[in-house]
Amino acid sequence: MSTPGFEGAPVSKALALWLVVATVIVKSIGVEGDIAVDIGTHGERWQWWWRMMAWQMGYATSMETLVGLWAVYGLRVVERVWGSRKMMVSFAYIHTTYIPTLSPIWGLVCPSGGVVGGSDKDG
Repeated sequence: MSTPGFEGAPVSKALALWLVVATVIVKSIGVEGDIAVDIGTHGERWQWWWRMMAWQMGYATSMETLVGLWAVYGLRVVERVWGSRKMMVSFAYIHTTYIPTLSPIWGLVCPSGGVVGGSDKDG
């Protein structure tokens, strides 16, 4: 039987805490619309490539936060099997290489215009 909670999984615990804190910060300063990314508009037309990385740092809605926490809570099992160091390095590698690379590709392929992270307030 698996140990409940985040016992023995400090990286997953820190990630979950960061998700909640980042969402509270995003909500309190009112930049929900700024972290939503429309690949076609922000990437191709305005050249705001930094937003491809910024939208991963916090969530705009409580539902996105809940799903993110659910995913991180599931990763605690992987962290216990792999160890904290290997988990942290693999997570950092995936989020700095694959996600910024695949996000623009998904946005160009997606027929809905490639909105990632919610609806944009500007449009």
